[in-house]
Amino acid sequence: MVLEASGLLGIGIVSGLFMAFFIGANDIGNAMGATLGCKALSLKKIIILAIVFELVGSILLGGFVAQTVSSGLIKFPAGEVSELRVREYMLIMVSVLVGSGVWLCVATLFSVPVSTTHSIVGSIIGLGIYLETNSGWNSVEWFTIGKICTAWVLSPLLGGLASLVCWYPLKKFTFLSESPSSNIFRALPALTGISGGVLILFILYKGLTPLKLEPPIYIVLPVSIVIAVLIGLVMWKFGVPFIRGKVNDESDTGHLQVIAEELSSPDKVEPQEWTDQDEGVKAEVATETLDQEMVDAENLNRTEAATITVETNVEPSQVERSTSPTVDELVNLTEKHAFNFLVIITSCCIATAHGANDISNASGPLGAVVWMYFNRVLPTSETKTELWVTAVAAVGLVLGLSTLGYRVMKTLGNKITKLTPARAFVAQLGTAFITLTGSILNLPLSTTHIIVGAVYGISIIDCKSVRDLQWKTLGGIVLSWVITIPASSIVSLIVFVLLRFAL
Repeated sequence: MVLEASGLLGIGIVSGLFMAFFIGANDIGNAMGATLGCKALSLKKIIILAIVFELVGSILLGGFVAQTVSSGLIKFPAGEVSELRVREYMLIMVSVLVGSGVWLCVATLFSVPVSTTHSIVGSIIGLGIYLETNSGWNSVEWFTIGKICTAWVLSPLLGGLASLVCWYPLKKFTFLSESPSSNIFRALPALTGISGGVLILFILYKGLTPLKLEPPIYIVLPVSIVIAVLIGLVMWKFGVPFIRGKVNDESDTGHLQVIAEELSSPDKVEPQEWTDQDEGVKAEVATETLDQEMVDAENLNRTEAATITVETNVEPSQVERSTSPTVDELVNLTEKHAFNFLVIITSCCIATAHGANDISNASGPLGAVVWMYFNRVLPTSETKTELWVTAVAAVGLVLGLSTLGYRVMKTLGNKITKLTPARAFVAQLGTAFITLTGSILNLPLSTTHIIVGAVYGISIIDCKSVRDLQWKTLGGIVLSWVITIPASSIVSLIVFVLLRFAL
């Protein structure tokens, strides 16, 4: 035999890093694209935030899905097996890592958002079928595969449903209400508490396992609710005044100050655009209130539509009013600052969720290789992925994100719909919740599926007709998902056949 088990271990570690690198480069770009698209954070800040919380999610929560990926997809003989069979299994996992990593590398270099979960699971399925055909193994756990495929189909649907349930009432309570700005500030503490509570719930429920603490759900749930309420109270007491002050300060020093509110009559004032005819300077003004006293004054005098303050070198006679009927034009400084803050919180949630779920696509097969090398027995559904293995995968993930992550992140940012801070918040909150739930249920869900479904759910509410939806973009995304499975399977199979000659 040419290739010993130690050689397979070395190749496996390098392959695991390679796979994790492109998970960071491609899949995190999918997850964090909404944050970049709504301009809540700069690319540099997104990368820093993602690195921190991806590490938190992968180390605290990443081991659970890894068990499914490493030992739950292929059925292996029970009891003692030969040394050759042990190395053959190690070779399977190494081939899966190499094949999936190569496909992700190609997709990332072409800035195509694909599902790393599709890639890794597709590779395992392909090799399992090959083993059934050529090695006499009853290899594929079709029941587990069926659950995963069902989860793939349900993921975008659940993502869309989550955004529908959240976006419709939020939009109606704030942007379509009589007092949008005031209602945004009223909703901010509750939204902040919910966002923080979701993250706390899953960390407490699954994240304490490395400390050998596994509190039951009937304890975790009340504690999470209490913490969420406290977060909301802190936001109400300190956060809302701070954000309101930032809005007022920026209004006073910026090009425009918008201190108006829609009238309480049925005909709401639409966003307005004022033009400096001499200089050709345009500034879009959304009719929002930033001061409750102005609301009271307007209720007494409804003949005033808005109070606008422009730069001192622009005379009132120099401006011309025009109106725009679209809802998007209502976005103003209040939404920008309030929802940008929420987007940052949900970005932390989604990075944690992604680290918990998708790190398993690298740590699962790598953990299986390590287990086989040191124990010389096949892994089972009870086999735990070593913490240091997850940490190694997390390092590769961070390197990929910080070097190539911007490519796919920019692709997904605004391809489906224009992402305002409010829309991005809703999409990311739903994505984080569903992804974290999948991690707890040990299902390797696709973050890409969920975020795409969530964004399309928002688009369904905002569009006037289904024809307005970006069906071409959706078709391209779905096509990339379909191609990923056979492409990664073929590459993995080629790697397996080539390396097998060394055994």
